[in-house]
Amino acid sequence: MSQVAPGKEKSRFLAFRHVPYGTMRNGKLVLNRYSSVLTQGYEFPGAQAMLYAAGIESPEQMRNAPQVGVASLSQSAPSPGGEAGDGCDTMQAL
Repeated sequence: MSQVAPGKEKSRFLAFRHVPYGTMRNGKLVLNRYSSVLTQGYEFPGAQAMLYAAGIESPEQMRNAPQVGVASLSQSAPSPGGEAGDGCDTMQAL
């Protein structure tokens, strides 16, 4: 295990493989830096099957579109989830 510097807390988050920030693919900035690990290649067919079951039929969109989860915060207040959803639609996220 790696040593932690005195006075610093060791990270409790997983070191998940991801595409480095600023990576370009086919002339476009890669927006699905973390989900691409699950949707590229054939290592995680279960993740790809879940996306197919959710209605994403294009393998190209499945591999390249960023996946964003949006949840409603409150039923009585105006929902920022609606604005977040509109933003996801604008950037063609899943």
